[in-house]
Amino acid sequence: MANCSKCGTELEGKEKFCRKCGNKIDINDKNNEMKSSFWTTLAANKILKYFAFSFVIFLIISLAFTSYQYYYFNKEYKTYYEKFNVEQGEKERYIGLFNTEKTSKEAEIALREQKEAELKETQDIVVTKERELSGVRTDLIEEKVEKAEIQTELNTKTQQLAAIRTEVSDIKSEIGKLQWWVSSNAKLDLIRLSDIHNITRSPLSFPTPWKCVINANKIGMDMDKLGFKWVDDSTTSNATSLDKIYDVNTFWETKTGDCEDFSLFMSAWLRAEYERALTNCSEKNITVEVSAIQELNCPCNFHVVCGDVEGIGGHCEVAITNSGDPYSGVAYANNAQIVEPQGGYYSGLGSNEFKNIRYLFTDDDFITYYLDGSIKALKNAKEKVEVFENE
Repeated sequence: MANCSKCGTELEGKEKFCRKCGNKIDINDKNNEMKSSFWTTLAANKILKYFAFSFVIFLIISLAFTSYQYYYFNKEYKTYYEKFNVEQGEKERYIGLFNTEKTSKEAEIALREQKEAELKETQDIVVTKERELSGVRTDLIEEKVEKAEIQTELNTKTQQLAAIRTEVSDIKSEIGKLQWWVSSNAKLDLIRLSDIHNITRSPLSFPTPWKCVINANKIGMDMDKLGFKWVDDSTTSNATSLDKIYDVNTFWETKTGDCEDFSLFMSAWLRAEYERALTNCSEKNITVEVSAIQELNCPCNFHVVCGDVEGIGGHCEVAITNSGDPYSGVAYANNAQIVEPQGGYYSGLGSNEFKNIRYLFTDDDFITYYLDGSIKALKNAKEKVEVFENE
C-alpha cells in the first residue's frame, strides 16, 4: 500500500488527495511506493524468490534460444534471400530476354503483317490492273473491230465519194454544156442577120445621125414573114412530157417550134440588132420600141421569160429591161417589158402578163425562180459544184 508523502497516512491506492491532510497524491509516488513494496515483499518471500529466479533463468534461456533462432533464421534467410536475389536476377534476365525476344517477335510479326498487307495491296493492285488490262484488251479488240468496220465504211464512202465526184464532174460538164448552149444561142451571127435583112426590112432605124431605135414589135411581126410556124414539142421531137428547145440555127432551118423556140430566136435577133446599133450610136442614144407609144432607153438587156399566163398556161415571151439584176429575184422579171414573139404585140409588164414567172434565159445563164423567193442558176450551180470538187 502507498502512503501520503506529507503526513504518512496509508492510502488505498485510488485517492487523488490525502483524506487526512488533503495533500495531492503524486502518481510517481504511488509507483515508487509500489515498486519498493514489491521488492521488499519479494525479498521476504523465498518461494517468490525461487519463482523469480526461475523466471529470470527462463527468460535468459528463451532469449538465448530466440537469439540462436534469430541468428540461424537470419543466416538461412540471408542465404535464401541471396539465392532468391540470384534467382530473381536470373528470372528478370530471362524476363528481359523474353521481353526482348517478344519485342523482336512482335516487331517481326508487325513487319510480316505489314509485308502481308503490302503484298495483299500489291495483289489487289495486280488484280485491278489485270482487270483494267483485260478491259483494255477488250476495248482494243472492240476498237480494232470498230476500226475495221470504220475502214470498211470509209472504203465504201470513198467509193461512193468517187462515184459522186464522177457524177458531179458529169453534172459540171452538163452545166457547162448548158451554159455553152445558152451562150451560143444568145445572139445571131452576122451571116444569119444578113439573111434575115435580105427577106425583111431591118428593125433598126436612125431617126437622127446620133440616135438609134430598135423596133421590137417589128421583129415579132416579121417572124411570120420569115416563115416560122408554131408547132408543139410532141410534133417536132416527140417530147410529150418535157419541153424541147431548138437552138437558133435548127429553128431557122426547120422553121417550126413552140413559144420557147420563138422567144429564144427573137431575143438572139434583138441582141444582134443591139450590137449593130452600138457600132453607129453611143449606148445612151439607143432606144428599144416595145409599143407604139413606149420606148426603153438603153443600156438594155434581152431575155426569154417563161411562166403561167391566164387562159394559156405555160408560156414564154421576150423580156426587155434597162435596169436591175436578174439574180436579185423574180421582181426583176416582173418589172420587165414583155413582147410576144408570135406577132410582136406588147404584153405590158411581166407582173401583168404572168401569174407567176418561173424561168429566165439571159445571154449566158438559165435562172429558175421559186415561189418562196429563192432562185437557182447555172452559174451558181457550177460554182457550188466546183467548191464541192475542191473540198
